[in-house]
Order: sequence, then structure tokens, then C-alpha cells
Amino acid sequence: MYVTRRSIPSAASLVALLATSACSVALREENIPNPPGPPIVSNLVTPFDEALQCLAETTPKEVRRKMIFGVGEIADLTGKEQVTDGGSGKFVSQGLGDVLQSALVQAGALVVNRRDMRVLVFDRDRAKLPHGIVPTTHHFTGSINRLDFFPGGSVQVGVDGIGGGVRQYRVMVGMNIALTDTRTGEVQKVQALDKQIVGDEIKAGVGRFFGSSLVEVGMNGGSREPLQFVSAQMVKLAGYNTLADVWKNHGCDKHLEELYKPRDLAPKQKPAA
Repeated sequence: MYVTRRSIPSAASLVALLATSACSVALREENIPNPPGPPIVSNLVTPFDEALQCLAETTPKEVRRKMIFGVGEIADLTGKEQVTDGGSGKFVSQGLGDVLQSALVQAGALVVNRRDMRVLVFDRDRAKLPHGIVPTTHHFTGSINRLDFFPGGSVQVGVDGIGGGVRQYRVMVGMNIALTDTRTGEVQKVQALDKQIVGDEIKAGVGRFFGSSLVEVGMNGGSREPLQFVSAQMVKLAGYNTLADVWKNHGCDKHLEELYKPRDLAPKQKPAA
């Protein structure tokens, strides 16, 4: 077997790549070092969090404690799944009920645990908590029932080996959150929310022949709103709207006004001299 001069750079590149990868490989009996990365975020505050906190601060305690809330299941009824290298999974979060429960507590509401009844049932059966479970007066339920993928527009141009393109796609997420009076079964409040998730992708590439070799260089960049984060914010908004209605306190709407102001996308004209 003959190794030509042309194949030596490729072999050298392969050796360098393997050497670099070996730096992160450890023996089976050893732990590998933690990879560098940003710290854990525990203080990410959005306008929805500010509005919920405002409810806790401005609503009288006797009003907040008059109703006892429980949170049931916020089911994923879209039926949409995605396939990844590690298997398949749901497109949207399956834990939005916990997000809503946290939002209610953040607003200062009186919340009893209906997310996992196993502990209460076990303690009751063991007679450690005989007839001491606090009943709810109101119960939240809901579902994510719309997840639609819109056909995206794209433009791609290429001339003499130089090309580029732009693509946009959108996803519509919809959910319904209901508040039921558990004493009568009456559905008192319903929140129906929709949100478009926007994604953009930009790419550019250059291809050139150097002698008999084709050299290609490509760049690709994109951005997309985080679907799970947006779903959690929708749940917080539904919780805020419901509590603001039943507590008759809309003084905290000011924290959300900036989100719904129409944006003027027209270029501003300079004043005439």
C-alpha cells in the first residue's frame, strides 16, 4: 500500500482530531472533569413573574386566603412527538401543571397539593392524617390542544458557487386553562391562549475549485423562541388572569402592558431642518 503526498494532510488532521478528543476521555474507573458552562439560573424574572408578585403584595391576605386552590393535570392533547438520536419524545412540556402551581404560590394564593395524592392517601390509610386533608374550593385543569406547524417561507440564491438563503418557520401553540368550583362543579373561569413561535435561519456558502480540488465553506445561523419556556409563560399568564379576575385586582396589569403594545416597525423619519 502506497501513501501519497496528497493523503498526508488528511491523515495528520485525523490524528490531531483523535488527540483532541482523547483529552476528554477518561478511564472507566475515573470521573471526567465537568465541562465549562454558564451557571444555573435561579433568578430569571419575566414580566409575568412581576405581575404575580404584585398580586401577592397588593391583594389583601383575607381575600387571598378565602379560596383554596388545587391544580390538576394540564394534559398534552396535541399528539405531536419528535424523534431524536436518543429516541422519541413530546414536543411540549408534560409538567406545566407544576408551573401553574408554582405561579399560584408566587401570587400568594392558598394552594393545597393535588399534584401527587399518593403521600396523602398513604398517610390517611396509616391513620397518621385522619380526616385532616383540607378540601379545595377551586381546582385548575387544562390542556395544550393546538400545536400547528405553519409552512415557512424561504429564499435561496446562488451564483458562480456563491450562495445564501433565508428561511422562516412558525409554530402555533394553544392551550385552555379552566377554574372549577369544586363545591358545585361550575366552571367559573376559562383562559384560552395562543402563541406563535417564530424561528429564523440564515445560511451562506462559497464553493471554489483550486486546481482539481473543490473547497466549500458554509456558515449557518438561526434563532427560535424556546417552545417549553414560552409554554410555561403562557401558563403563568393564565394563572395571573384568573386570579386577577376572582380577586378583583387588576392593578398589576401594568407589568404586562409593555408586552402588548403595538410596535411601530416603520423607519423613523428625521425631522426636517
